[in-house]
Amino acid sequence: MCVAQYSKTFFSESKILLVLAIPLIMSGIIETSVGFFSNIFLAHLGATSLAAGALVNWVFITLMVIIWGTLSSIAVLVARYYGAKKNDAISCVFYAGLLFATALMIPAMLLLWHLSSIFLFFGQAPATVKLAQFYLHGLTWAIIPDFIITVLLQFVAGLGRTKINLTFSLLFVPLSIFFNYSLMFGKFGFPNLGIAGIGWGAAMTFWIITLGFSIYFYLNKSYRIYFKFPHWKKITPQLYEIFQVGLPLGLTYCFEVGFFLAMSILMGRISADTLSANQIALQFFWLFSIVTFALAQGITIRVGHSVGENNKKAVNYATIVGIFYSSNFMLLVALIYWFFPEKLIAIDFNLQDPQNATIVRLAKEFLALAALVQLFEAPRFALFGALRGLKDTQFTLFSSVLIFWIIALPIGASALSYGFAGYGIWWATVIAEIIGIFLLVWQYRRKVKEYLFEPGNPPVTLKSRF
Repeated sequence: MCVAQYSKTFFSESKILLVLAIPLIMSGIIETSVGFFSNIFLAHLGATSLAAGALVNWVFITLMVIIWGTLSSIAVLVARYYGAKKNDAISCVFYAGLLFATALMIPAMLLLWHLSSIFLFFGQAPATVKLAQFYLHGLTWAIIPDFIITVLLQFVAGLGRTKINLTFSLLFVPLSIFFNYSLMFGKFGFPNLGIAGIGWGAAMTFWIITLGFSIYFYLNKSYRIYFKFPHWKKITPQLYEIFQVGLPLGLTYCFEVGFFLAMSILMGRISADTLSANQIALQFFWLFSIVTFALAQGITIRVGHSVGENNKKAVNYATIVGIFYSSNFMLLVALIYWFFPEKLIAIDFNLQDPQNATIVRLAKEFLALAALVQLFEAPRFALFGALRGLKDTQFTLFSSVLIFWIIALPIGASALSYGFAGYGIWWATVIAEIIGIFLLVWQYRRKVKEYLFEPGNPPVTLKSRF
């Protein structure tokens, strides 16, 4: 293939991938503003309310990471069948997803309702737990619509219509901020519920948005063709597929998020200044990771469509183009970390205050190391996305546990005991990310060879042998 043909293929594949990924990127960035404003509102209620809110938010995010990861298998399966033009199979996946989400609702609600007892068991302050309980009881009623809208959004993402996800965020965020503010402070005729208002505000927002989107999907002719209820016997195999593909995804996200919680605990053992500096680095780490994470979702959808169409070349093109954009974006971010760290740190701390000198110095050093981690994480996320599109989620789970919990965390903890302070944990993470890339490249090549370049493989009914 000549240079002109390569260029033409690169730009055409870029257009397809970016059309899928950009709405997901914008959606992720917009949704982070809910947590930002919620923290501001909680801070106005007092330090105890802020602590209670942080406690609830961390547990809720961990729970939703597992649920969201599991239900994201719906997008993987729908993308496969959409590429193969199998509308009946898409319907089976949709209803299997709803059934699976419904089965998870009751245990999730019971967990949130009684979570305050667990907080007390682990030694949290009774005053903080009491406030957290008010928050939790309101938030519990957000579970039902939250799970339903997750299924709907994963369903349309699998169809490649990711602009719907952006529309959801543009409606959800201002409505959520409005209800949280009104119910927490008793504004605009609403009752003054204090910290409980943020939980009830979330519940009201999810119910309104979920009902609105459900009506829209049902009335829209382009979606109605997928809502024909199939026979139960056809749903059962898809339930197994969702569980088989989705559970490793949910656990993968849980282990990755959990690692950075463990990192924070280790940093806190060094000093409060070290923990604060590390939180600054993680604040921007998560913000910019939204972009590469969304690009990985776009790669998953594109690879899924290509496999469904039995388009062998498009699978590799999507992966290569995805790695290119993820890596180049993170290179720009790394340059910001390295050359303009003061601009980032100044958002949280006064650089001129002598009391902040240690935090500022440590934050600069942690940002420099975080840049290296994200440079290697970008291609790793892209390969994650490609393997998800190939329905291989078990290896991604294995690689995450290996690189973060078997390699990075023990090495980082050992470095701490030998006096390397917080730098050792970040350097251990850099090493782990590099190992992760090699592992995922090996597995990706193996899967491509196994499923795409062996003659006679069916395009849709692929079974993971890992």
